[in-house]
Amino acid sequence: MRSRLIAGVAPLLSALGPHAGAQQTLPPVHPLGPVTISAEPMGNVASIRALSDGRVLVLDVGMHRVVLFDAALHHAVVVADTTSATGNAYGTGSGGGLTGMIAFSGDSTLIRDQATGAFLVISPAGTLARIIPKPPTAPPQLNGGPFVIGELSTVGFDQAGHLVQRLQKTFTFFPGPSEFRGDTVIEAPDSTAVLRTSLATGRLDTIAMLQAPRTGIFFVRRDNGRGGASGQQKPVVNPIPSGDDWALLNDGTIAVIRVRDYHVDWISPDGHTTSGPKVAAQWEHITEAMKVALIDSLKRRDSAQAAARNAAMTPAMRGAMAKDSAARADAAMAAGLVAVATPIGQLPPRYVDPSDLPDNRPPFMTGFALGDAEGNVWVREREPAPFNGGIIYDVINRAGTLAERVEIPASATLVGFGPGVAYLVSRVSGAVHLGKASIH
Repeated sequence: MRSRLIAGVAPLLSALGPHAGAQQTLPPVHPLGPVTISAEPMGNVASIRALSDGRVLVLDVGMHRVVLFDAALHHAVVVADTTSATGNAYGTGSGGGLTGMIAFSGDSTLIRDQATGAFLVISPAGTLARIIPKPPTAPPQLNGGPFVIGELSTVGFDQAGHLVQRLQKTFTFFPGPSEFRGDTVIEAPDSTAVLRTSLATGRLDTIAMLQAPRTGIFFVRRDNGRGGASGQQKPVVNPIPSGDDWALLNDGTIAVIRVRDYHVDWISPDGHTTSGPKVAAQWEHITEAMKVALIDSLKRRDSAQAAARNAAMTPAMRGAMAKDSAARADAAMAAGLVAVATPIGQLPPRYVDPSDLPDNRPPFMTGFALGDAEGNVWVREREPAPFNGGIIYDVINRAGTLAERVEIPASATLVGFGPGVAYLVSRVSGAVHLGKASIH
């Protein structure tokens, strides 16, 4: 959703006027090598783990399973799924399932169980070896306030006994007094943290602070005519989210990509930080007038789309929606709830203030950075290439300089790396497949 929104905003910005900014000479773009596609289709690939011998573990959340492919991607062995053969190892129920495939010691792999918070250890042979209990330390609140709860998103292991994580932002319903009626915007904090947790002791340390994109939740509570109130919430639209990104490298080094001037801070496992030079990029300045015009353009576009959807609704569809809303309110009353969430589609969109938009359109997209097997960090550029619609990644070496720019197909998603290869997920003839391609 985020990448589609940013790509859709690019034409709007271009139509608003010329962009003034420093223009730098960038390395030429080259594509990946030919892509080898897995013989077996997948559901929804959440993450992969390349092993040293070329085999690759795949967390397929769409089909509720973990599979181990051979190096050629010809054959797959099921490691965990929801059948009796594996003892329901994947997990079932609303809080079940696995997430966050992490490179562990050697060729072992960690996968988090969502229901318990524990970690399954997958052996190099592709078997369930043991379980590591959930670390005892609870994540702290991000700002100590009542509106935001901190959740830890596990993405890496630093080979020294620590999980390296980022503090996510999770919004709750407005916790004000029951008599509150009206609307409000709950703004998210402007920073988040990279944290390190010891698996042995549960000790949690802050390793780095990251600038977070400006965002928030639009919350409304109204009388529902039944002696109670109904609450609704909807994300505030930010067409140019501008924030830092980060990735964990194989040796435990953390690469923090700073959006203010586009450079990389390298944080070694012992905590020492080295700042790289500014990365070559095409900077585009956004004037105050352009910010206002962009928000106005989005409002007109969204209003036209909403009008078209409304015109397409039949009386039967409108009646069904009204009946559903009434049923939700009745169920909440019966349960003794003061507020109930109703479909967010009924709320009009709310946008960030133009002054909250950055002065320069960020040169990269937050949330896509990955470290490769050679110690480089791959950072996704802000929009598809204009010449053929591919997705371009900046490959930044350990000196902090832009070594190369690599293009992957627009229909593919980069999900990980092995020695000399990149792993992609793409749709082929209507089916999702895992693929791999040579980097050089």
